[in-house]
Amino acid sequence: MITVNELFSGIGAQAKALERLQIEHTVSCTCDLDYNAIISYAAIHNGLTLEMIESFQHYPSRREMADYLSEMNIGYDFKAGKPYNWHKYVNTHNLFLNKAWLACYLSNQVGDITRVEKLPKADLWTYSFPCQDISSAGLQRGLQKGAGTRSGALWEVERLLNVAKDKDELPQYLLMENVKALVSKKFKPEFEKWLSVLSKLGYKTYWAVLNAKDYGVPQNRERVFAVSFLDKGRQYEFPKAVPLIKRLKDILEQDVPEKYYLKDEVVKKLHEHLIRNREKGNGFGWKPTDGNCVANCVKTEGGIDPTPISCLLKNCGTEFVNITEVANTIMARDYKGMGNQITHGVIEIEREINSHFGWRHWRYKLW
Repeated sequence: MITVNELFSGIGAQAKALERLQIEHTVSCTCDLDYNAIISYAAIHNGLTLEMIESFQHYPSRREMADYLSEMNIGYDFKAGKPYNWHKYVNTHNLFLNKAWLACYLSNQVGDITRVEKLPKADLWTYSFPCQDISSAGLQRGLQKGAGTRSGALWEVERLLNVAKDKDELPQYLLMENVKALVSKKFKPEFEKWLSVLSKLGYKTYWAVLNAKDYGVPQNRERVFAVSFLDKGRQYEFPKAVPLIKRLKDILEQDVPEKYYLKDEVVKKLHEHLIRNREKGNGFGWKPTDGNCVANCVKTEGGIDPTPISCLLKNCGTEFVNITEVANTIMARDYKGMGNQITHGVIEIEREINSHFGWRHWRYKLW
């Protein structure tokens, strides 16, 4: 049995990988600010349902729930630069307060990493920190220590590792995933500083840029992965690419409700946005596809399941159809934190015999 601390936990990609591979584990804590992601995590991993929310018998007072969520800074609005107002629900019967509190309770949520003084002792820490300030889709404000950017939250991990070191509780393993831009000319110096920090703490780190399409997923998505071992004598090699046999159409739903289809005017605006970006030489483009491919950028702004993804493709219209070979990013910002996760890919760890945990070789599978 291994213990795991999931920092920047999102919807729990790493925990899902362990579960899928039937590796016995327990999540000592999760750490995130996005209440949509936190609620999704609890639904995926802890069995959170509407029935549970309505029937749970051990809620504290509504004021205590609001205080608890506020203290952890859950729902902080980075764009507006202000905390979420949980106390507006105190004198109401709105179940959203119950849902958010119960999701945090079930998932051992610790909230805002800047407010966390110490993490529970654990064998593995995952720390796939926010990419907004280094991604080519963002403003690229960087991850410098003290700059106050979301990507700069990486350095909070350094602080917590130092606390763990003082307590003789450093994790044996560290795992990180982030956008390819992290090792670009602009940001690689900061990444190298991070590797130096890990080395001084006693870790040996292996890193590589892996593409989802090389590991069984019909999506062109390059990401940096870093695996660190406290045992510097440990050797590691990243897995070799495997042939891709799936296409986007193999994973899309066939029966899509009409309400999820994009209207013609929306498709037209997307096309106009693409032209403007091309003229400026920035931003992501988009290429509709019939699905017989490895998908390009698919962005959804609503919905509660992957259905809107298939709708976007099915209602692209002949004027804009441009069949491509590979899908870039799939984002679902409005549904419960889906856009806040690794593929966002899930990392799977392949079991092999090891004298300590019963596994030693890490295999990444993005799905």
